[in-house]
Amino acid sequence: RTLQRLSSGFDDIDLPSAVKYLMASDPNLQVLGAAYIQHKCYSDAAAKKQARSLQAVPRLVKLFNHANQEVQRHATGAMRNLIYDNADNKLALVEENGIFELLRTLREQDDELRKNVTGILWNLSSSDHLKDRLARDTLEQLTDLVLSPLSGAGGPPLIQQNASEAEIFYNATGFLRNLSSASQATRQKMRECHGLVDALVTYTNHALDVGKCEDKSVENAVCVLRNLSYRLYDEMPPSALQRLEGRGRRDTAGAPPGEVVGCFTPQSRRLRELPLTADALTFAEVSKDPKGLEWLWSPQIVGLYNRLLQRCELNPHTTEAAA
Repeated sequence: RTLQRLSSGFDDIDLPSAVKYLMASDPNLQVLGAAYIQHKCYSDAAAKKQARSLQAVPRLVKLFNHANQEVQRHATGAMRNLIYDNADNKLALVEENGIFELLRTLREQDDELRKNVTGILWNLSSSDHLKDRLARDTLEQLTDLVLSPLSGAGGPPLIQQNASEAEIFYNATGFLRNLSSASQATRQKMRECHGLVDALVTYTNHALDVGKCEDKSVENAVCVLRNLSYRLYDEMPPSALQRLEGRGRRDTAGAPPGEVVGCFTPQSRRLRELPLTADALTFAEVSKDPKGLEWLWSPQIVGLYNRLLQRCELNPHTTEAAA
């Protein structure tokens, strides 16, 4: 609606003029300039290239945290279109300290802004060479500001997301899904990010409880859990690995199959022959209330995956990830 209202003023403006308006002292002109860039760069590759050459990227970044919220909305909306399917513009945004400014903007309690910011982050995460940097710079704040509150983790159970909150959460989980397919270092950062895995598990459990397992955010969440489970045993922190192995697995390296003691083989013959106290830590690990990355190996997560396999009938991506 805002673009329709402003479009009557687009007849006498071009891209160079719009970029100049971004530097005006009048917020109305800044809104007009950003709105024109947003409109012009929606699906025009040549316009995106021209806007970059005119230095639109650094000027828009400076408006992300403008005192006028309407300017903020249009600046982030313009950037979202500007970087879509354009690797050079994504890189330009990152080089202009754009990630830091986006995370500052994410603290604003405005759904339109938060939709734009999470959409930008999702677009950025499709570039393989940016994934590790994004994981390093964004995970903690994104979890604290979006994932935990909108999943119901760490607070009252989520009753219902409104349409904007659902889109914000969907963008954020799409961002995580892209990151989770990156390097071992990025997977480790994600597993160890306080609250991240809990939020995904809580949201998926809630979606199952209210009959929304076909939800696209559930698909994203379960795909992230699947990706974070990849090579889990090899990539697990040494402290966690030591807890899970009890005293048997490393001591019996090279032992015949079925004789290794550990969390993953609780019914092995050797375990049954040992005194109960010998593997008390292992049993404690299995029976404890999982938190954080412990969910990835806890027997309790099997119940969640089972429920998805039983109830999700329409989304093959979700069931494949659960399997």
